[in-house]
Formats: sequence, structure tokens, C-alpha cells
Amino acid sequence: MALAFSMDKIGVMARSADDCAIVLEHISGYDPLDPSSVSAPPFVHGTLPPGKPIRIGWLRNAWKDLPKDIEAATKHAVDLLEAHGVLVEQAELPEGPWEAAANTVISVEAAAAFENLIESGRVADLSDPLGRIGGYVNQQTPASDYARALRVRGVLQNRMDKLFERFDLIAAASQPNSATMLDKNLETELSFPDPLGGIGNLSGLPAISVPCGFDSRNLPVGIQFVGRALEEDKVIRAARLFQHNSDWHRKHPPIT
Repeated sequence: MALAFSMDKIGVMARSADDCAIVLEHISGYDPLDPSSVSAPPFVHGTLPPGKPIRIGWLRNAWKDLPKDIEAATKHAVDLLEAHGVLVEQAELPEGPWEAAANTVISVEAAAAFENLIESGRVADLSDPLGRIGGYVNQQTPASDYARALRVRGVLQNRMDKLFERFDLIAAASQPNSATMLDKNLETELSFPDPLGGIGNLSGLPAISVPCGFDSRNLPVGIQFVGRALEEDKVIRAARLFQHNSDWHRKHPPIT
């Protein structure tokens, strides 16, 4: 489903990083029939030069508050990576109004994507109360705000390029929470600052989230690896290294 034309991207859900790589090999590459497609070589099981360790920047400011059990699970994951030759250093995301800019872009482009639904009044048939009015709100975003957000986007992309000059990847806990109840309203009950999400969307950064443990309630916790645009091979390599030396992706909490 379209949402934000300049941010939407195809991703893979699979049981392992290996399986993600198999699917990605088949769906990546330039498509002349897709105006948003980038003229770049398709993804291949790439590697860094032999003998060169992966450099990961562990983000100290990806999340404002991280529960202790999630922090412990991700720390164990980092320790495992270091034990297998990965170089891990502390890193920080650049400070800026990235989330606000990303939300502005999403609002404007979503209003355009769903223009027919909104203008016809059929938006009133949506089950989500916020969804019934959100489109009308988005249509009121000034064009000047959208243009300003795009300028902010360019500044951010340059700053992220500088960060990736130091690191092959950046990493953090996937979320500041474990798996959630199915009846949770993700907009109202799980709203929290997500600077990495805003940055990743604005900059088009590839990322992968893999299981790395369980919290105190025995619910799964994840760690994410984020790379420079068009460097999915490094993202997959880190996830594969972690999963080839751990078995969290094969474990399941008890279901009652």
C-alpha cells in the first residue's frame, strides 16, 4: 500500500538473515518500469575485503529510555559480535529535527497517495478513528513546510554519509520494548521518540532486525543493523554473522 512515495521501500520478512538474503537477491536491481527504481547493481551475497573486520557504531542515543532487560539482551548480542571479530565503538546519531521533517514528508505524500479516498468521503469507512480524520489534517500541511523538510533531508543525508565514513554499520536495539499485545493501538499506546526511524526513512537506509533474546516476561527482543544506502550486503553480513553464532532466531516463547 502506498504511503509516502519518496520513503516507501520493499523489505523482506523471513525466518533468518540467510533467507532474507535469498529473497533480496531476487527482488533487487534496476526496474525500467518503476520510475522510483535506482540504476544500481542488484544485491549479491557481498562481503567486505577478506580479513577486514566489520566496524559497527553502537548508538547511545537511538532510544531515550531502554528497559534494563532489553539493554542486557542487546549488550550480550554486542559482546557476541565482538567475540567474533567485529569492531564496536560508541556512536551517536546527529542531532536535528529529523523526526519532524520525516513526519512532514509522510503527511504530505500520504495525503497525495490517498487523495481519491479522502475527497470521495470513503475515508469515513476506515475502522481507525484517527484514520478517518488524518487525511484531512494532512491536506492542510503548507507546501513551504514540505519544501523545508526536503532541505532538512539533504542536510541529514550528508551528515549520515560522514558517520558511515567511520563505520560500516550502526546498530541499536530494534525497539525500546519487546513484542506487544495484538490489541495495542500502535499510535496511541506505543508512541515514543524514534530518531533512528526518522533518520532511516529520510535517508533511505537499509536495515535488518534480528532476535537477540527475551525480556523478563519471556517476550522476544531484537537488535537492528543499519547501513549506508545501497549497502545491503554489509547489513546482511552482520546479521548472518550474529545468527551463525547464536540461536535466538530458532527459539520461541511459550504460547498460552
